Amino acid sequence: LPVLSLLWLSDNRLSGRFPWQLGSSIQMYYLLLAGNDLVGCIPLHLKGLHTTDIAALALPRCRSSSPTVEVRISQSVSDPRTLHFEARLENGVWGALDSASIDATGLSSTGHHHFGDFTVVLPPGPSGVEVRLWQRVSDLQRLFVSARPVGGSWIPFGTRPLAMQVPGGPGDTAYGQFAVTLPVTDADPGR
Repeated sequence: LPVLSLLWLSDNRLSGRFPWQLGSSIQMYYLLLAGNDLVGCIPLHLKGLHTTDIAALALPRCRSSSPTVEVRISQSVSDPRTLHFEARLENGVWGALDSASIDATGLSSTGHHHFGDFTVVLPPGPSGVEVRLWQRVSDLQRLFVSARPVGGSWIPFGTRPLAMQVPGGPGDTAYGQFAVTLPVTDADPGR
C-alpha cells in the first residue's frame, strides 16, 4: 500500500497481536487504533508516523524493526521425555502463534542426543522460525536448541544450552525460553 496516508481503525473491536503490516505504507501519516484489544508490541517502523493514537493502546515498543519470535519449552520433571512448546511474538500472549507437544524421538548420528523439530509460522506465512530441540541421551534433562528463519542458516543462532527452571520451587514442570529475531527482507510485510 505505497500511497495509503490515513488508516482509521479505532473502536473496531480488533483483537489479537499487533499486526506488523500496519503502517508499512511509504506515505502513511495517520494510524488510528485506539479502542481495540491488541497485544504484543509496537513495531519500530511505526515511530516515523506524524500523528497516531497508538500510545492509547499501552503496548511496549518492540526491541527491533524485525519481528521477534519468543519460544518457551516446557519439560515434565517426572517424565523428562514429555516436552511441549509455546510461541508468541515479542511481549505477546504465550501460545498465540503456536503450541504443541514435541516429538523428540530422532537420534543424532553419534547417538548422544535425541532431537525433535518444529516450525513456528508467522501469519500470513511463509516466514517463521524452524527449531530443533536436542536432548542428551545420558541426561534427559539437559536440553539444547538450534533455530533459524524458515529456510535460513543455522549458523547465526547456533546451538545453545537451554536453561530450564522450575518456577516457584518444587513442581512437575520446568521451563526454558529463547527468542529469535527474524531478518527483514524486501518481501517481508513488516518493512
